[in-house]
Amino acid sequence: MQSVALRKTAAGWEFISEAALEQFVWQNLSELFGFTPLRQQYRLKGEICDLLALDREDGLVLLKLKNVEDRYLMPQTTRYYDSLLEEKPFSDKVDYGRPLRLIAIAPSFHRHNWIDQKYSRLDVECLSFSIHQEPNGFSLHLAQLETGHNIKVALPYQALDLASFDDQLPPPPALLVDWLGACDAAAQKALISTRAKLLRFDPRLQETVVAKSVQTRVIQYGRGQKLCAELCFDRKAKQPVLFCGSPCQLVTTKNWWAECVCGYKVGKLPTWVISPKEWAR
Repeated sequence: MQSVALRKTAAGWEFISEAALEQFVWQNLSELFGFTPLRQQYRLKGEICDLLALDREDGLVLLKLKNVEDRYLMPQTTRYYDSLLEEKPFSDKVDYGRPLRLIAIAPSFHRHNWIDQKYSRLDVECLSFSIHQEPNGFSLHLAQLETGHNIKVALPYQALDLASFDDQLPPPPALLVDWLGACDAAAQKALISTRAKLLRFDPRLQETVVAKSVQTRVIQYGRGQKLCAELCFDRKAKQPVLFCGSPCQLVTTKNWWAECVCGYKVGKLPTWVISPKEWAR
């Protein structure tokens, strides 16, 4: 099973993102609920349904997930419900003669959620989740708030030993620590070792977290505009990826990814070599 990405907070542990929570639930729908996965991130009438699944009687199940408390959870779920009944996707697999089940999963629920639920005609099953660190590992706990039914499943998380970082180097950025939480022990070791080699290469080299967009941040290694390496997080593969600069132009093409040459791996870390021209983009 692929390792999940967690991070430690003052209150305990949490998934590093909603996408990480969604991916884990998607991969464990059968173990958690006995559901058959149908579609993840399904686009419908301009909106995206998190998870769609089939119950044991082929009824459609919509699962809405939140990594934080969200006062607008119920209105969103209602819109998805209306679109699904209107469009009736996957009619060759779904028995639309059965009620469409709605399940909301969040660490906690806003009081507005309960007001919406109180006056809604829809029956939304609300499950709160929490992450527990136990002597033999980590586990996810789901609590059905209306019935008190509890579900527990193991989380494949490799806790990061901060002592493994070289204390002669600057402390790692919090973003890097978060990314390492998605790696197994071998990949963690490879990435920590690679970071140390980069920072020891030249005392002038700096490690900087840069926001490429509202949702995308990277870690750059270099000085000013002169970069020698960049770390990003592949959301699809759920792992960090290292880009290394080449001293010469590699190829000429309009395709950015075609100008990246995946020549090797650093341990279990995917590594790409990219030309200076394309890096400047």
